[in-house]
Amino acid sequence: VRLAEQGPLLVDISIGFVESVISNLIREASGIDLYDNILRLFSGQPLLLQRTKRLTAGLIFCYSSRELETLRDNSYVKELIAYDKGVDVRLPMKAKVGHALLVHEDDQVLRHQMVEASVLARSFNA
Repeated sequence: VRLAEQGPLLVDISIGFVESVISNLIREASGIDLYDNILRLFSGQPLLLQRTKRLTAGLIFCYSSRELETLRDNSYVKELIAYDKGVDVRLPMKAKVGHALLVHEDDQVLRHQMVEASVLARSFNA
């Protein structure tokens, strides 16, 4: 904070980029690009906060490669990312091996899909 004739001015803000998973979730649901807006904020440009999409988005973390495979053909999956690059290593219990980002215009349909995926995932991890 710096004192000026007009009063106190905020001169430095420490802000960082959030995980891409969250920014992708926001972008897929609303069409708002969080990264672009952070760069606009830093450069003094106007923010673009108009929604261009009206979807519901959800995130499922996967704990086995078989879970990821079951989601590969799901029509609601917009993004499927495997963290483990095929290396055959024993991961600690409950280590995330990837995630799936699902979108749909109807939140009830999306919730149903996510519950089905969770039940299927539990059957692999039992």
